[in-house]
Amino acid sequence: MPFRRPLLVLVSAVIGVALAGAQSPKIEITEIPPAGQGGPTKTVEISGTASGPEIRDLRVVCYAYAGNQWWVQPTAANPLSPIDTSNGKWTIDTHLGRNYAALLVRKSYKAPATTDSLPEVGGDVLAIDQVAGKPR
Repeated sequence: MPFRRPLLVLVSAVIGVALAGAQSPKIEITEIPPAGQGGPTKTVEISGTASGPEIRDLRVVCYAYAGNQWWVQPTAANPLSPIDTSNGKWTIDTHLGRNYAALLVRKSYKAPATTDSLPEVGGDVLAIDQVAGKPR
């Protein structure tokens, strides 16, 4: 009996850590577009997966880095993209760039049309993934 309580505390702690890890917001770019010179005409798909608590209330914001700044994708008028809540997948049309970033955000996030640097995780930004475009 003297070992029962410490064992119960240990098991509870392990389960708590496992559940906390499962609920941590995450985003990953899985389909990486080619690197290319940015511009207003050519677009390609970028896609990935997202997870986190209350995923139905979250959105994805993508940026392409071109011309020494990050440009929100696909347009400044439509920066928040939905996530398929059944599997966590998302797909967005993006203009070309040297690098790409995906942000997992709350619906209330106000994405700037352009920015010199990506935001830090905090507030409405829950997770970030950044990748270099694929070589041609």
